Amino acid sequence: MLRLKVLSRRGALRRLSLAAATCITPPVIAQKAATVTVTEGVLRFGQSAPASGEAQHLGIEYQRGIGLAFQEANARGGVYGQKLELLTYDDAYEAELAQSNTVDLIESERVFALIGYVGTAMAERCLPLAVAARIPFIAPLTGADSLRTPNQPAQLVLLRASYAAETQLIVDTVRTMGWTRFAAVAQDDADGLSCERALTASLKAAGLPPANVLRVERNFIGNSALQQKDIAQVSAKLLESQPQAVLLLCAHGTAAVFIRECRRRGYVGGLYGTSLAAAGALGEALGPIGAGVSVTQVVPPIMDISRPTVAAYAKALKSLPNARPDPVSLEGWLAGLLVVEGLRRCEGNATRVRFNAALTNLGAWDPGGFPIELSGSRRQASSLVLMSLLDRGGRVRI
Repeated sequence: MLRLKVLSRRGALRRLSLAAATCITPPVIAQKAATVTVTEGVLRFGQSAPASGEAQHLGIEYQRGIGLAFQEANARGGVYGQKLELLTYDDAYEAELAQSNTVDLIESERVFALIGYVGTAMAERCLPLAVAARIPFIAPLTGADSLRTPNQPAQLVLLRASYAAETQLIVDTVRTMGWTRFAAVAQDDADGLSCERALTASLKAAGLPPANVLRVERNFIGNSALQQKDIAQVSAKLLESQPQAVLLLCAHGTAAVFIRECRRRGYVGGLYGTSLAAAGALGEALGPIGAGVSVTQVVPPIMDISRPTVAAYAKALKSLPNARPDPVSLEGWLAGLLVVEGLRRCEGNATRVRFNAALTNLGAWDPGGFPIELSGSRRQASSLVLMSLLDRGGRVRI
Protein backbone atom coordinates (compact mmCIF):
# COMPACT_ATOMS: atom_id res chain seq x y z
CA MET A 1 0.00 0.00 0.00
CA LEU A 2 1.72 3.14 -1.25
CA ARG A 3 0.61 6.71 -1.51
CA LEU A 4 2.62 9.58 -2.90
CA LYS A 5 1.58 13.12 -2.12
CA VAL A 6 3.27 15.84 -4.15
CA LEU A 7 3.05 19.34 -2.74
CA SER A 8 3.99 22.59 -4.40
CA ARG A 9 6.73 24.62 -2.75
CA ARG A 10 4.33 27.50 -2.16
CA GLY A 11 1.70 25.27 -0.58
CA ALA A 12 4.15 23.49 1.69
CA LEU A 13 5.87 26.68 2.81
CA ARG A 14 2.50 28.28 3.44
CA ARG A 15 1.55 25.38 5.71
CA LEU A 16 4.87 25.65 7.53
CA SER A 17 4.29 29.36 8.11
CA LEU A 18 0.76 28.60 9.27
CA ALA A 19 2.10 26.07 11.75
CA ALA A 20 4.47 28.67 13.18
CA ALA A 21 1.76 31.32 13.32
CA THR A 22 -0.57 29.04 15.25
CA CYS A 23 2.22 27.96 17.61
CA ILE A 24 2.23 24.30 16.56
CA THR A 25 5.48 23.47 18.31
CA PRO A 26 6.95 19.98 18.74
CA PRO A 27 5.50 19.52 22.26
CA VAL A 28 1.98 20.23 20.94
CA ILE A 29 2.49 17.70 18.16
CA ALA A 30 3.57 15.18 20.75
CA GLN A 31 0.41 15.69 22.78
CA LYS A 32 -1.80 15.12 19.76
CA ALA A 33 0.05 12.14 18.28
CA ALA A 34 1.51 10.16 21.16
CA THR A 35 -1.45 7.84 21.60
CA VAL A 36 -1.85 6.91 17.93
CA THR A 37 -0.77 3.35 17.17
CA VAL A 38 -2.94 1.30 14.80
CA THR A 39 -5.91 2.43 12.69
CA GLU A 40 -8.20 -0.23 11.22
CA GLY A 41 -5.47 -2.86 11.19
CA VAL A 42 -3.07 -0.66 9.21
CA LEU A 43 0.27 0.68 10.38
CA ARG A 44 1.00 3.86 8.47
CA PHE A 45 4.58 4.99 7.92
CA GLY A 46 5.37 8.50 6.76
CA GLN A 47 8.20 9.57 4.48
CA SER A 48 9.36 12.94 3.22
CA ALA A 49 11.67 12.51 0.24
CA PRO A 50 12.44 14.13 -3.13
CA ALA A 51 10.06 12.90 -5.82
CA SER A 52 10.98 15.93 -7.93
CA GLY A 53 14.02 18.11 -8.42
CA GLU A 54 17.74 17.44 -8.51
CA ALA A 55 17.81 14.45 -6.14
CA GLN A 56 14.54 12.82 -7.19
CA HIS A 57 16.25 9.54 -8.06
CA LEU A 58 17.20 9.09 -4.40
CA GLY A 59 13.66 9.71 -3.20
CA ILE A 60 11.87 7.69 -5.86
CA GLU A 61 14.14 4.67 -5.58
CA TYR A 62 14.22 4.74 -1.77
CA GLN A 63 10.43 4.86 -1.69
CA ARG A 64 10.30 2.05 -4.24
CA GLY A 65 12.45 -0.25 -2.12
CA ILE A 66 10.62 0.40 1.14
CA GLY A 67 7.30 -0.03 -0.62
CA LEU A 68 8.35 -3.37 -2.09
CA ALA A 69 9.30 -4.69 1.34
CA PHE A 70 5.95 -3.56 2.75
CA GLN A 71 4.15 -5.08 -0.25
CA GLU A 72 5.84 -8.42 0.37
CA ALA A 73 4.87 -8.36 4.04
CA ASN A 74 1.27 -7.47 3.16
CA ALA A 75 1.09 -10.31 0.62
CA ARG A 76 1.86 -12.70 3.47
CA GLY A 77 -1.01 -11.31 5.51
CA GLY A 78 0.87 -8.46 7.13
CA VAL A 79 2.72 -8.63 10.42
CA TYR A 80 0.48 -10.36 12.93
CA GLY A 81 -2.40 -9.34 10.68
CA GLN A 82 -1.44 -5.68 10.53
CA LYS A 83 -0.92 -4.30 7.02
CA LEU A 84 1.78 -1.72 6.32
CA GLU A 85 1.17 1.50 4.41
CA LEU A 86 3.82 3.93 3.16
CA LEU A 87 2.72 7.53 2.68
CA THR A 88 5.33 9.67 0.92
CA TYR A 89 5.36 13.46 0.61
CA ASP A 90 7.59 15.17 -1.94
CA ASP A 91 10.06 17.65 -0.44
CA ALA A 92 12.16 18.33 -3.60
CA TYR A 93 15.29 17.87 -1.44
CA GLU A 94 14.54 21.04 0.52
CA ALA A 95 14.66 21.09 4.32
CA GLU A 96 11.81 23.60 4.69
CA LEU A 97 9.46 21.39 2.72
CA ALA A 98 10.58 18.32 4.64
CA GLN A 99 9.77 20.06 7.92
CA SER A 100 6.36 21.11 6.64
CA ASN A 101 5.68 17.60 5.39
CA THR A 102 6.65 16.14 8.75
CA VAL A 103 4.26 18.39 10.60
CA ASP A 104 1.50 17.17 8.29
CA LEU A 105 2.49 13.50 8.56
CA ILE A 106 2.42 13.71 12.36
CA GLU A 107 -0.50 16.11 12.77
CA SER A 108 -2.89 15.21 9.96
CA GLU A 109 -1.87 11.75 8.79
CA ARG A 110 -1.07 10.57 12.34
CA VAL A 111 1.55 8.11 11.15
CA PHE A 112 2.91 5.33 13.33
CA ALA A 113 6.55 6.06 12.46
CA LEU A 114 8.72 8.05 10.05
CA ILE A 115 11.06 6.31 7.62
CA GLY A 116 13.34 6.92 4.67
CA TYR A 117 14.04 10.65 4.79
CA VAL A 118 16.63 11.67 2.20
CA GLY A 119 19.45 14.07 3.02
CA THR A 120 21.22 15.33 6.11
CA ALA A 121 19.57 18.74 6.28
CA MET A 122 16.16 17.13 6.01
CA ALA A 123 16.93 14.58 8.74
CA GLU A 124 18.45 17.18 11.06
CA ARG A 125 15.45 19.48 10.63
CA CYS A 126 12.82 16.79 11.15
CA LEU A 127 14.34 14.49 13.77
CA PRO A 128 13.47 16.92 16.63
CA LEU A 129 9.81 16.79 15.56
CA ALA A 130 9.89 13.01 15.71
CA VAL A 131 11.60 13.05 19.10
CA ALA A 132 9.06 15.47 20.53
CA ALA A 133 6.22 13.32 19.22
CA ARG A 134 7.94 10.13 20.45
CA ILE A 135 7.81 8.70 16.93
CA PRO A 136 10.56 6.39 15.60
CA PHE A 137 12.71 7.99 12.89
CA ILE A 138 14.07 5.11 10.85
CA ALA A 139 16.84 4.76 8.25
CA PRO A 140 17.39 8.29 6.96
CA LEU A 141 19.43 8.18 3.77
CA THR A 142 22.46 10.06 5.07
CA GLY A 143 25.88 9.13 6.37
CA ALA A 144 26.44 12.41 8.20
CA ASP A 145 28.63 12.45 11.28
CA SER A 146 26.18 14.81 13.01
CA LEU A 147 23.70 11.93 13.35
CA ARG A 148 26.36 9.53 14.59
CA THR A 149 27.64 11.36 17.65
CA PRO A 150 27.07 9.87 21.12
CA ASN A 151 23.79 10.37 22.96
CA GLN A 152 21.55 10.48 19.91
CA PRO A 153 17.82 10.23 20.75
CA ALA A 154 16.35 6.77 21.10
CA GLN A 155 13.91 7.46 18.25
CA LEU A 156 16.77 7.58 15.71
CA VAL A 157 17.55 4.24 14.03
CA LEU A 158 20.34 4.31 11.43
CA LEU A 159 20.83 1.65 8.79
CA ARG A 160 23.63 2.68 6.43
CA ALA A 161 27.36 3.21 6.86
CA SER A 162 28.76 6.70 7.37
CA TYR A 163 30.15 9.19 4.88
CA ALA A 164 33.42 8.84 6.79
CA ALA A 165 33.54 5.16 5.84
CA GLU A 166 32.74 5.98 2.21
CA THR A 167 35.40 8.67 1.86
CA GLN A 168 37.90 6.43 3.65
CA LEU A 169 37.38 3.77 0.99
CA ILE A 170 37.93 6.35 -1.75
CA VAL A 171 41.13 7.58 -0.08
CA ASP A 172 42.36 4.02 0.39
CA THR A 173 41.76 3.45 -3.32
CA VAL A 174 43.52 6.57 -4.64
CA ARG A 175 46.39 6.01 -2.24
CA THR A 176 47.20 2.71 -3.96
CA MET A 177 47.56 4.66 -7.21
CA GLY A 178 50.30 6.84 -5.72
CA TRP A 179 48.28 9.96 -6.47
CA THR A 180 48.85 13.18 -4.51
CA ARG A 181 46.75 15.84 -6.30
CA PHE A 182 43.02 15.89 -5.61
CA ALA A 183 40.08 18.15 -6.38
CA ALA A 184 36.51 17.86 -5.14
CA VAL A 185 33.08 19.32 -5.84
CA ALA A 186 31.13 19.51 -2.60
CA GLN A 187 27.46 20.28 -2.27
CA ASP A 188 27.26 23.36 -0.03
CA ASP A 189 24.86 21.86 2.48
CA ALA A 190 24.91 19.43 5.38
CA ASP A 191 25.43 16.41 3.10
CA GLY A 192 28.29 17.86 1.09
CA LEU A 193 29.99 19.50 4.05
CA SER A 194 29.83 16.28 6.06
CA CYS A 195 31.45 14.43 3.14
CA GLU A 196 34.05 17.18 2.83
CA ARG A 197 34.99 16.99 6.52
CA ALA A 198 35.26 13.22 6.30
CA LEU A 199 37.41 13.44 3.16
CA THR A 200 39.73 16.01 4.73
CA ALA A 201 40.21 13.81 7.81
CA SER A 202 40.84 10.68 5.70
CA LEU A 203 43.41 12.41 3.50
CA LYS A 204 45.20 13.82 6.52
CA ALA A 205 45.28 10.45 8.27
CA ALA A 206 46.75 8.90 5.11
CA GLY A 207 49.48 11.54 4.97
CA LEU A 208 48.09 12.96 1.74
CA PRO A 209 47.65 16.65 0.90
CA PRO A 210 44.17 18.18 1.13
CA ALA A 211 41.90 18.33 -1.88
CA ASN A 212 41.18 21.55 -3.73
CA VAL A 213 37.47 21.85 -2.88
CA LEU A 214 34.91 23.87 -4.78
CA ARG A 215 31.42 24.17 -3.33
CA VAL A 216 28.16 24.40 -5.23
CA GLU A 217 24.65 24.97 -3.97
CA ARG A 218 22.33 22.05 -3.39
CA ASN A 219 20.10 21.56 -6.44
CA PHE A 220 22.72 23.60 -8.36
CA ILE A 221 22.08 21.81 -11.63
CA GLY A 222 18.51 21.75 -12.85
CA ASN A 223 17.14 21.35 -16.36
CA SER A 224 17.07 25.10 -16.88
CA ALA A 225 20.68 25.50 -15.75
CA LEU A 226 22.36 22.99 -18.03
CA GLN A 227 23.38 25.61 -20.59
CA GLN A 228 24.67 28.19 -18.15
CA LYS A 229 28.27 29.24 -18.77
CA ASP A 230 29.07 29.20 -15.05
CA ILE A 231 29.19 25.38 -15.17
CA ALA A 232 32.04 25.53 -17.66
CA GLN A 233 33.76 28.19 -15.59
CA VAL A 234 33.53 26.17 -12.38
CA SER A 235 34.76 23.04 -14.16
CA ALA A 236 37.72 24.94 -15.56
CA LYS A 237 38.60 26.18 -12.09
CA LEU A 238 38.25 22.66 -10.74
CA LEU A 239 40.87 21.40 -13.16
CA GLU A 240 43.35 24.26 -12.72
CA SER A 241 45.37 22.28 -10.18
CA GLN A 242 45.67 19.36 -12.63
CA PRO A 243 44.19 16.84 -10.18
CA GLN A 244 44.90 13.15 -10.56
CA ALA A 245 41.51 12.38 -9.01
CA VAL A 246 38.29 14.40 -8.87
CA LEU A 247 35.85 13.54 -6.09
CA LEU A 248 32.16 14.33 -6.44
CA LEU A 249 30.58 14.99 -3.04
CA CYS A 250 27.21 15.95 -4.48
CA ALA A 251 23.96 14.53 -5.82
CA HIS A 252 23.91 12.68 -9.13
CA GLY A 253 22.60 15.49 -11.35
CA THR A 254 25.38 17.85 -10.36
CA ALA A 255 27.94 15.05 -10.45
CA ALA A 256 26.89 14.03 -13.97
CA VAL A 257 27.25 17.54 -15.36
CA PHE A 258 30.71 18.01 -13.84
CA ILE A 259 31.90 14.60 -15.03
CA ARG A 260 30.67 15.34 -18.54
CA GLU A 261 32.38 18.73 -18.52
CA CYS A 262 35.64 17.27 -17.19
CA ARG A 263 35.67 14.68 -19.95
CA ARG A 264 34.85 17.35 -22.56
CA ARG A 265 37.93 19.25 -21.42
CA GLY A 266 40.09 16.18 -21.90
CA TYR A 267 40.46 15.15 -18.27
CA VAL A 268 41.45 11.48 -18.12
CA GLY A 269 42.14 11.12 -14.38
CA GLY A 270 40.12 9.30 -11.75
CA LEU A 271 36.53 10.25 -10.99
CA TYR A 272 34.97 9.15 -7.70
CA GLY A 273 31.57 9.72 -6.13
CA THR A 274 29.93 8.77 -2.86
CA SER A 275 26.54 7.08 -2.56
CA LEU A 276 25.05 10.59 -2.65
CA ALA A 277 25.84 10.53 -6.38
CA ALA A 278 23.52 7.50 -6.82
CA ALA A 279 25.45 5.13 -9.09
CA GLY A 280 22.35 3.94 -10.94
CA ALA A 281 21.14 7.41 -11.87
CA LEU A 282 24.68 8.58 -12.61
CA GLY A 283 25.27 5.71 -15.01
CA GLU A 284 21.98 6.34 -16.77
CA ALA A 285 22.77 10.04 -17.15
CA LEU A 286 26.32 9.53 -18.43
CA GLY A 287 26.09 6.45 -20.63
CA PRO A 288 29.43 5.62 -22.30
CA ILE A 289 31.03 8.80 -20.93
CA GLY A 290 30.72 7.37 -17.43
CA ALA A 291 32.77 4.25 -18.12
CA GLY A 292 35.33 3.87 -15.35
CA VAL A 293 33.69 6.28 -12.89
CA SER A 294 33.83 4.82 -9.37
CA VAL A 295 31.00 5.27 -6.87
CA THR A 296 30.81 3.96 -3.31
CA GLN A 297 27.68 2.12 -2.18
CA VAL A 298 26.49 0.96 1.22
CA VAL A 299 24.53 -2.14 0.21
CA PRO A 300 25.51 -5.50 -1.28
CA PRO A 301 26.04 -5.76 -5.06
CA ILE A 302 22.63 -5.38 -6.69
CA MET A 303 23.13 -8.41 -8.96
CA ASP A 304 24.52 -10.76 -6.30
CA ILE A 305 21.54 -13.10 -6.05
CA SER A 306 23.66 -15.58 -4.09
CA ARG A 307 22.59 -13.43 -1.15
CA PRO A 308 19.00 -14.43 -0.28
CA THR A 309 17.87 -10.90 0.49
CA VAL A 310 19.19 -9.59 -2.85
CA ALA A 311 17.50 -12.48 -4.65
CA ALA A 312 14.21 -11.70 -2.89
CA TYR A 313 14.60 -8.02 -3.79
CA ALA A 314 15.22 -8.88 -7.45
CA LYS A 315 12.15 -11.10 -7.51
CA ALA A 316 9.96 -8.45 -5.89
CA LEU A 317 11.25 -5.83 -8.33
CA LYS A 318 9.85 -7.82 -11.23
CA SER A 319 6.34 -6.93 -10.05
CA LEU A 320 6.97 -3.33 -11.10
CA PRO A 321 7.02 -2.40 -14.79
CA ASN A 322 10.28 -0.93 -16.11
CA ALA A 323 11.99 -1.07 -12.71
CA ARG A 324 15.68 -1.96 -12.68
CA PRO A 325 17.89 -3.08 -9.80
CA ASP A 326 19.42 -0.04 -8.13
CA PRO A 327 21.56 0.41 -4.99
CA VAL A 328 19.14 3.01 -3.61
CA SER A 329 16.01 0.87 -3.97
CA LEU A 330 17.94 -2.07 -2.50
CA GLU A 331 18.76 0.12 0.49
CA GLY A 332 15.06 0.96 0.79
CA TRP A 333 14.21 -2.75 0.60
CA LEU A 334 16.63 -3.45 3.47
CA ALA A 335 15.16 -0.59 5.51
CA GLY A 336 11.70 -2.03 4.92
CA LEU A 337 12.83 -5.48 6.04
CA LEU A 338 14.24 -3.93 9.21
CA VAL A 339 10.84 -2.41 9.95
CA VAL A 340 9.08 -5.72 9.36
CA GLU A 341 11.48 -7.53 11.69
CA GLY A 342 11.00 -4.90 14.39
CA LEU A 343 7.22 -5.27 14.14
CA ARG A 344 7.49 -9.05 14.19
CA ARG A 345 9.31 -8.83 17.50
CA CYS A 346 6.44 -6.83 18.95
CA GLU A 347 4.45 -10.10 18.75
CA GLY A 348 1.17 -8.51 17.72
CA ASN A 349 1.27 -5.65 20.21
CA ALA A 350 2.87 -2.92 18.10
CA THR A 351 2.97 0.34 19.98
CA ARG A 352 5.54 2.98 19.17
CA VAL A 353 7.39 2.33 22.41
CA ARG A 354 7.55 -1.43 21.88
CA PHE A 355 8.50 -1.03 18.22
CA ASN A 356 11.26 1.45 18.99
CA ALA A 357 12.61 -0.81 21.71
CA ALA A 358 12.52 -3.81 19.37
CA LEU A 359 14.66 -1.96 16.83
CA THR A 360 17.17 -0.41 19.19
CA ASN A 361 17.66 -3.75 20.96
CA LEU A 362 17.62 -5.83 17.79
CA GLY A 363 21.04 -7.35 18.39
CA ALA A 364 22.72 -9.24 15.55
CA TRP A 365 20.36 -10.08 12.69
CA ASP A 366 20.79 -11.04 9.05
CA PRO A 367 17.92 -10.86 6.54
CA GLY A 368 20.07 -12.91 4.14
CA GLY A 369 23.56 -11.78 3.16
CA PHE A 370 23.44 -8.38 4.86
CA PRO A 371 24.36 -8.86 8.54
CA ILE A 372 23.41 -5.96 10.77
CA GLU A 373 23.45 -5.22 14.47
CA LEU A 374 21.69 -2.67 16.68
CA SER A 375 22.00 -2.13 20.41
CA GLY A 376 22.14 0.63 22.98
CA SER A 377 25.82 1.15 22.19
CA ARG A 378 25.55 0.50 18.44
CA ARG A 379 23.09 2.85 16.77
CA GLN A 380 24.15 2.26 13.16
CA ALA A 381 23.06 -1.13 11.87
CA SER A 382 25.57 -1.64 9.04
CA SER A 383 29.16 -0.62 8.26
CA LEU A 384 29.26 -2.12 4.77
CA VAL A 385 30.89 0.02 2.08
CA LEU A 386 31.82 -1.23 -1.39
CA MET A 387 33.32 0.43 -4.46
CA SER A 388 31.28 0.10 -7.63
CA LEU A 389 32.27 0.94 -11.17
CA LEU A 390 30.18 2.18 -14.10
CA ASP A 391 30.58 0.36 -17.39
CA ARG A 392 30.05 1.72 -20.91
CA GLY A 393 26.39 0.77 -20.77
CA GLY A 394 25.86 2.83 -17.60
CA ARG A 395 25.47 -0.33 -15.52
CA VAL A 396 26.73 -0.58 -11.95
CA ARG A 397 29.44 -3.19 -11.47
CA ILE A 398 31.40 -4.27 -8.40
